[in-house]
Amino acid sequence: MHDLSDFVTVAPLHKLQKAEVACAVLRKLAPRKLRPIPSLSLIGYGVDHAFASKYGRFRYVESIETDNEPEGPPVDPGSNRVDRIRQLASEWEYQWFSLAYLPVSGDDFGLDRIGQHRRGRRFAEYEAERSAMLHAAGGKEILSRALIAEDFNDLIDDINEICETIDVDPHGILQRREDVSSFVLDVPTRHTYHALRSSRYMNPQQAWHQHDFADFMALAVAIPYCDVVVTERHWRHVAIQAGLDKRYNTRILHKLDDAVVALQSMTSSLNVEHKVEGAENSA
Repeated sequence: MHDLSDFVTVAPLHKLQKAEVACAVLRKLAPRKLRPIPSLSLIGYGVDHAFASKYGRFRYVESIETDNEPEGPPVDPGSNRVDRIRQLASEWEYQWFSLAYLPVSGDDFGLDRIGQHRRGRRFAEYEAERSAMLHAAGGKEILSRALIAEDFNDLIDDINEICETIDVDPHGILQRREDVSSFVLDVPTRHTYHALRSSRYMNPQQAWHQHDFADFMALAVAIPYCDVVVTERHWRHVAIQAGLDKRYNTRILHKLDDAVVALQSMTSSLNVEHKVEGAENSA
């Protein structure tokens, strides 16, 4: 993956979603002349950009989560601890260590190596229980309404924040029941997340897995903002069935070799266009 990306990364979901919500609110509520464009660095370098943190992928908390106790509140590790990690190796190796492993015992850092797996397991357990409850409550129409309402509720904090900033009434977003759905679909990362999650809810015979959470988070960013996305065959099928490839003009593949070919073809096309443009400018 380093050979393909050189550690060029996309901004994380929470930053993108906040900017998208701001744009959606402005499109709906603000007069055109009062629509400031949110500033966001979509593309950057390395894990610090990918996780919007000077600590990269690492998070520092007062105590590590266990099966019986939640994790403690966030703490500032201080510059010495961060420098200690960076001094382990070169910048390139730091990127790799952050994503894959540290070349030291995790005990030396108080490192929880299974935090994401534990989070994913709990997510899968919750969603399985939620799915069973909603299916027992009614048909697919009720299920669909419940899911879109949950997604809208997850956006409320960002909606209220931008509305307070531009001094508009957030209740103007909800004039009709359909406005809830239309707003969610107007936020690309949330729309993608909703489509993927809904597909699993609509097929209760499919079991939830601990890696579903990571898949949702990654694809919610990749599909709207990348030209080529490689994912497992199942999610490729779901995304294409939902029309996400057409809506966001994204090639969604399930083989890495196909992605390499697609990227090479796109690069060749760009080089040809630049040559043509250069020739026209010279003329």
